[in-house]
Amino acid sequence: MFSVFVDCFAKVVSYVFAGYILVLFAPLLLSCSRNSLFKCLFASVVVAGLIVENPVFGGFKKAEVKTHLLVFIYAKITINIVILFLIKEHNMYRIGNGYDVHALAEGLSLWICGVKVAHTKGCVAHSDGDAPLHALCDAMLGALALGDIGKHFPDTSAEFKGIDSKILLRRVNQIIGKEGYKIVNADITVVLERPKIAPYIEQMRETIASTLECPLSAVSVKATTSERIGFVGREEGIVSYATVLLERT
Repeated sequence: MFSVFVDCFAKVVSYVFAGYILVLFAPLLLSCSRNSLFKCLFASVVVAGLIVENPVFGGFKKAEVKTHLLVFIYAKITINIVILFLIKEHNMYRIGNGYDVHALAEGLSLWICGVKVAHTKGCVAHSDGDAPLHALCDAMLGALALGDIGKHFPDTSAEFKGIDSKILLRRVNQIIGKEGYKIVNADITVVLERPKIAPYIEQMRETIASTLECPLSAVSVKATTSERIGFVGREEGIVSYATVLLERT
C-alpha cells in the first residue's frame, strides 16, 4: 500500500503539477504550513515538478520516454528518502501517561491542579503534594522518555521541600520545550472521595493552561470517587492520572 501511494504521488509530480504554478504558490503554502513533513514533501514536488514539466528547466515534455522515466524514478526515490528520514528522525507526536498517589492527613493544605481546595485534610508529601500536577509532569516527561518527576526533582533535596507544584510543572514544560516539543492537550483524572471538586474544575483548568502557556481548550480535568472502595474510599488518600499529547514545534 505504501509503495502504491509513492507511485501515485510520483506520477502526480511527473504529470499534474506545472512548474510555473508551483513556483507561484510554493511560498504561500510553505509559509502557511507548520508541518515539516508537508514542507519537505512539497519542496520535493516543487523540484521534481520544475524538472519534469517546465520546459525552461530542461524541456522534458518533448523528451524521450527514457529520459522522462529517469526523472520519474528520481522523484520516487527522493520522496521515499524524505518520508523515511522524517519518520525515523523527526517524530511529530509523542504520547505520555502519568500516575501519582498521596496519603491524606488532618491539618494539611489540599492542593489539586494548582488550586487550594477547602478541606480538613491535605496531602502528605515533600512538596505541596499536588498529585494531579505530579501525574501531569510524569506524563510529559514520559512522553519523551526523560524519566519521571522524582529523577528531576528528588524528594531528598531540600530545594523542593514544600515547593509549589506549579513551579515544577513550569520547569517540566521548559524541559520538553528544549527538546523541541510542546503540549497539544492534557487530560487529567482525579480520584478523591471528598471533598467534591466540581466547583473548582474551571479554575484548575485555567491554572494549568496558564502554567503551560497553552489554550484552555487543551486542558481537561475530570473528577470521580472510588465508590467508597479501598484507601481512596476510606478517605485515606488521593489518586491522579494524566495523559498528554506532545507535538514537535
